Amino acid sequence: MDRDRIVYRAYLKHKYGRGWRRKAGANALLPFTMGAYGLTVDQALALPQEQKESEAKRAADEHERIAAAAAREEQRVLNAEERAAAANVRRLEIAATVTTAKHRIAAETIVAEAEARAAEVSATSEAETAAHTARLSAEAARRQAERDAQTAELTAERAEQAERSAVEAEAEVRKEEAIRIAAERRKATASTMAEAAEIERSAMEDRRRAAEADRIAQEHRAAEAEAEAKTAELQRRTAEHREATERAEVAALEAEDLARVPLRERAERKVARMILAAWSALPAEQRPERPDMYAVSLEEVGEALSVKQSVAGVRRQAAADLIATGYTGCIRQRTRPRGDPHGPPHGRNRHRTRPDPGPTRRRIGDSGPFHGRDGRSCGPVHLPPRRARDPQPAARRRLGRQGVTPAHGKAGACTAPAPWLVEGYSGTGEVMSLDRTVYACQAHLDTAETQWLRGLTPCTRTAAGLQWCGQWTDYAPPGEA
Repeated sequence: MDRDRIVYRAYLKHKYGRGWRRKAGANALLPFTMGAYGLTVDQALALPQEQKESEAKRAADEHERIAAAAAREEQRVLNAEERAAAANVRRLEIAATVTTAKHRIAAETIVAEAEARAAEVSATSEAETAAHTARLSAEAARRQAERDAQTAELTAERAEQAERSAVEAEAEVRKEEAIRIAAERRKATASTMAEAAEIERSAMEDRRRAAEADRIAQEHRAAEAEAEAKTAELQRRTAEHREATERAEVAALEAEDLARVPLRERAERKVARMILAAWSALPAEQRPERPDMYAVSLEEVGEALSVKQSVAGVRRQAAADLIATGYTGCIRQRTRPRGDPHGPPHGRNRHRTRPDPGPTRRRIGDSGPFHGRDGRSCGPVHLPPRRARDPQPAARRRLGRQGVTPAHGKAGACTAPAPWLVEGYSGTGEVMSLDRTVYACQAHLDTAETQWLRGLTPCTRTAAGLQWCGQWTDYAPPGEA
């Protein structure tokens, strides 16, 4: 469970960057809040969705309860209307029966009265009124028959109307029942569709969560692979830098031995090279503009020089002052200008040629693999074709023009250590002058020979001391540069 929260925390940091707690939101931080209650990351992240589903279920239950109450109320009203219609039909039937009985009794009463009057008339004047009585009786019977017929017709019409009303009421009741049944069926269909939609939504949500989990896992795997690649690249660069630093340290020590540098100055230069190596080991985006002596601790200086911390502090400060004056890790000959390890001679020795440093020195026209001081092959050297031997090589290979102050600069943006020194010579025939020197790494060696020398004749050899790719020194006068 703790591992899941750690992975989830790393995912949030990767997704939102700095200030991820503020940017992620409350719902995304639930796994850290609910972890104290024993919930996993997935359970904590599912809490908002579960709350929404519970609220939706409660709303659906409330809606269903209201619909059921409305249906019951509607059924009660329909039952009441049905009972009222049946009572109305019954009242109409009773009224029709009562009216028919009244008319029949009225007709019988009239007939009885007519018969009584006829009997009285017959008693007084049977002969005279017999015919008249018969006519009256026939007329009365005819009228009574008409009234009875009218009454019967009216009763039949009322009964028919009552029956029609009953049929219409029954039809209305059946219609309302059919509407109610249809509404119940529609409600059941809607409920079934809602359940199906909910099931489909849950399935889609499960698929989305599975896809999101797969995507997060892939991102984690990609991040781990990228981290491993960066670690391998950093280890490779560290190994290359360590090898270049060791090679430069050996070359610097050999140069110091040749120049007979005092022990104190050797210690200061060694600390300066340690500071420069620590500065160059930093990534380009984190590297300060100038080397900082605090990049190397007093313990490291004391261990490297086998001195106490007080003496180590003095040596480190002297090394920082040496770097501030332009020291880059190479040995300077005492007969050369300050800050220019490979410049032309000056002073009383200005007519002297540069001493041959041994196996690392290559003449113009030499070919074949180059062997350093340690005897290891460094690969082919890119040199111009061999010229005819000159009986005065010292005069032809003078180090620059006399009386010219060298200029320094940086070519390109590469900051890698430079194991190669490329010299550029001008002139032909008896005299060739050293006009420009450029330090280059293995990747920019061809660029240094073809572009950074500005068309001069190149001569490539290994560099002495710790140098940086692109550093150049120009000995030509300003008008000829």
